[in-house]
Amino acid sequence: MKKIFFCLFIFAIFNAKAQSSDISVANGTVKFNSIDAYELYADNISDRGAIISLASSSAAVTTLKEVGNTSDDNVPEFLQSILNTDNIFTLGNYMVKIDVVNNRALVANSNTANVYNDLVSNNTASANVLVMNDDEQNGIEVLKAIDNGTLSFNDYKTATSEISIKWPWNRCGGADRNTDKSSPVEIWSQVNSSELNCPNNILAYGMDNKVVYQKLIFYFSLQSKIKNLKACLSSNWILVPTHNGILKLTGTARFIKVNACKSEVNLNQTDYAQGTELNWRPYEGSRALSKYDFNVDFGINHITSNRVYIPSRHYRIVYGF
Repeated sequence: MKKIFFCLFIFAIFNAKAQSSDISVANGTVKFNSIDAYELYADNISDRGAIISLASSSAAVTTLKEVGNTSDDNVPEFLQSILNTDNIFTLGNYMVKIDVVNNRALVANSNTANVYNDLVSNNTASANVLVMNDDEQNGIEVLKAIDNGTLSFNDYKTATSEISIKWPWNRCGGADRNTDKSSPVEIWSQVNSSELNCPNNILAYGMDNKVVYQKLIFYFSLQSKIKNLKACLSSNWILVPTHNGILKLTGTARFIKVNACKSEVNLNQTDYAQGTELNWRPYEGSRALSKYDFNVDFGINHITSNRVYIPSRHYRIVYGF
């Protein structure tokens, strides 16, 4: 089925310039041919469309994005575009499995025997598999240290916390993951309507808002999102329809990356858009944050209502400041 898309994407692939040599398909995975190349894509510097085109035109790999995994709460959009259906991608000389459920990554040298099966089966007892948990803030720095000889594969597996503080992936420390969200949603309007056959014909509109620091060993981001929903007032607000509206998002973000200990970044955003969702991601990349202060206000103007009603709802996550 995927082969029919080859002609549609081949032109884009050959016109990806230097990026075409940075990515390939290997062993049923999207492969970044170097760690440096991965960082450029993770930091959204290189054109991510090249990855999507490559995966779409290849019958040898199927990504989460292609099968419709759109749960941004669990798997960010960038990771959906690079992970295959076993949650694995290849990074230089390594295969990496992002285990979102257990907040960890499993890593093995791609040249070792049974490497793919070890990762798929979560064989953490294998001598060939590294387990990277949340306390290891930067998987990229671990692999770079192994590649340049300052850290051995076996040393990492047996390192104690006292030894590990000597290694550069821990410099400046790392921030904890954090989320502030409406739970389950905040109802901002109710109307009498028979549209959804609700009890007593009471139809409600809800704001599903969140700000979050996502922390996935090889990918980190500050993300905010407002989603406009409609459902019966008695609904549990799970898998309910979205609704069109004029959405508002204003926010500020300041943060420090772990590999830039004294460099603070300050950003702000004001955005209005008509639709069902609006989001702002002030930071994403391959490096963890050591500090962040992320504030966002959300609001909605219901375009089918005669009244102008934009409730302002404030969400904040902060660490280290």
